[in-house]
Amino acid sequence: MKKSLLALLSASVAFGATVDQNTTIQATADTGCSISNSPSLSISWNGFADATGNFTLQVLCTSGTPYTVSIDNGQNADSTSRRAKDTSNNYVRYRLYWDSGYTQEIGLTTGNTWSGTGSGSTQNINVYAKVLAGENQTAPQGTYTDTLTITITW
Repeated sequence: MKKSLLALLSASVAFGATVDQNTTIQATADTGCSISNSPSLSISWNGFADATGNFTLQVLCTSGTPYTVSIDNGQNADSTSRRAKDTSNNYVRYRLYWDSGYTQEIGLTTGNTWSGTGSGSTQNINVYAKVLAGENQTAPQGTYTDTLTITITW
């Protein structure tokens, strides 16, 4: 083995040849999106006045990728509104909105999507919630919960 190696080195030095070989590298950037946080919301409500709160969705999409975020009706909705439930099956109705002025309601069947275009950086989407006193006059004291499914499509 040593003999072959020396002969090879000797031949290489004697001829001084160089061989170049080109290679192609290809990278494909796929589009993609994710919701990079698990938002939660807690509203303290006394039963006499409306109560509000908000949470932020952090959306991350490949630059230039159009996306849509949708929010479902939750686990306890009826035909008119989203509802949170206590352990005794009592309900508190609540509404969701895209804006802090509470004018763009995230409906059960309409208005429940948000569209955007990815920037390659995290984009914040604020969601605002309101418990209306007039819709919940008979709700007893307690802790009410609901779970929403938030979906992003691109």
